[in-house]
Amino acid sequence: MKFLLVLYLAHAISGQDTSCYDNEVCVDPYYCQSGTIDGNTLERNYLYSCAESGVCCQLRAWDPRSAGNCAVRNLNTSPKGPSPINANFAEFPWQAMILKESTKSLLCGGVIIHKNFVLTTGDCVQGQKSIDILTKGGEWKLGSDEEGIDFELVRLTKISFHPYYSVGEPAYNLALLHLERDYKFNLHIQPLCLEEGPFAKPGDSCVTTGWGKKALEVHKKNAIEHFTQLNIEDARTCQQYVPHFNGDFSICATTNVDACLLDFGSALACQDRSDPQKYVLKGIYSQHTGCTSQYPTLIFTKLDRQWIQQTINRPNRG
Repeated sequence: MKFLLVLYLAHAISGQDTSCYDNEVCVDPYYCQSGTIDGNTLERNYLYSCAESGVCCQLRAWDPRSAGNCAVRNLNTSPKGPSPINANFAEFPWQAMILKESTKSLLCGGVIIHKNFVLTTGDCVQGQKSIDILTKGGEWKLGSDEEGIDFELVRLTKISFHPYYSVGEPAYNLALLHLERDYKFNLHIQPLCLEEGPFAKPGDSCVTTGWGKKALEVHKKNAIEHFTQLNIEDARTCQQYVPHFNGDFSICATTNVDACLLDFGSALACQDRSDPQKYVLKGIYSQHTGCTSQYPTLIFTKLDRQWIQQTINRPNRG
């Protein structure tokens, strides 16, 4: 009797194809015995219409107890991205935007790595005053309130550049933004953890994200966050694509998406080898070979984990 009741609550289907609600997915009744299902255990953009053999099962709500844990890629959140290169809302909760308040302009992307630190490229904030910079977490569709959860704007107290940073060079192209207050972690705002293990290598499942060059330049209303799956290349292949590529400091990857639909400063985020639901930070998007090339090469600055951790632990130094 309990099982039958759960199926009834799970929006049972009879006779014809029926669309599931935004917070539901179509599954075999066996997988909806509790009345809910974890969307991250399913393929991205799972079936949203059901034949008579399935039920529309409610997606399990985000658990506040996970706030501040290493971020997961939220595969089946709503609203959905309208095209294959658009992210779903809150799919990449570590994504940040870097804004210049005095000109109301968007500078680049960033990565939330701690409750009060965002990592980006040095080139993005070089020459900027920390008092004039804002970070935005939890954004998805510019100028829209479709998400149902507000984004957060947080000011800076300080910018820390990597001590070996040099303008325009991919090596050490890193800056840590010290936030005036902590982000309030939620479904759409979570920190991406730094991996303790090796750097990204061919075969890793990795993505990068952003709204794109045009959207940033004009703060394009209704622009939706993009993402692309990446092919990590070995250093020898990278040297063929990128003159003077140095694998000691950089990682390169190819994609079939226009590189200018993505944002410098965004994460090279790769699946954790021990837990495929989790992603870890392996680099920062810093350069590319051009917007018009059919298969552009993206350059990611390797992380200096020791410098990052020391800056977070001792924020008043450097």
